Amino acid sequence: MLRRFCETQNLFSISTTLPDSLQALARVFVQRFKPSLRGTLFTDSLAGDTQSPEPDSPTQTPLDGETMLLLEEWKSRNADISAFHTPRKATYHRRARHNGSELKPGNVSFPDSLVVIGTEEIWSAAQIEDIFDVELYPKGKREVFTLLKVRYFEEMMIEDISNDVYRQFDGMGRTVYVEGNNRKTVVPISSALSHFAMTETVLPKIRRRHAHILPLFRVSKIEVLVLRHANPFCVVES
Repeated sequence: MLRRFCETQNLFSISTTLPDSLQALARVFVQRFKPSLRGTLFTDSLAGDTQSPEPDSPTQTPLDGETMLLLEEWKSRNADISAFHTPRKATYHRRARHNGSELKPGNVSFPDSLVVIGTEEIWSAAQIEDIFDVELYPKGKREVFTLLKVRYFEEMMIEDISNDVYRQFDGMGRTVYVEGNNRKTVVPISSALSHFAMTETVLPKIRRRHAHILPLFRVSKIEVLVLRHANPFCVVES
């Protein structure tokens, strides 16, 4: 029985390499004898013979009032599309890939929702609330824009900045407030530079809930700084 099982398995594995003219014969064999054997090669060969269902068309959801207003503001900042009608529906996503990272809304994954928005010189820490696509038709041609609805962390006030020791070291990030009247906005996904690491309540002199933010795009630079500190004569090639 074992030998016959192996022979059958081998038959089906070989059948996947048959020319097109003989593939039909392999399908007729399966339909006629309906083998009930189970195993890796057998099931793989059948899987290759099964057509995958067509993917469902994206489901569009009406935008809520807050997101509509933020979308209007985003459009107004872009001269090429500011005059076009604001979409009232969007296709929402639970995840999106960008710059080698997977971005997710906060209600799906807290760590994957923490992003740095802006440039490496001027950046802000934010959390993604929604990821969605909207359709616009600049110059009469359909174009899909992937956007992030984000909530910014609040920057330090003047009286607390002097207590933020991390600002004294270049490339070590900075401390921001976690709670407050956090501003929200809609930005293109290209605005997200990277994820960031967050360590809460690191400075005892700051009474408000706060966190030290370390952008992950600076991690490699910190490694270089540590290396140079340990050996000031080393040469690091980029």
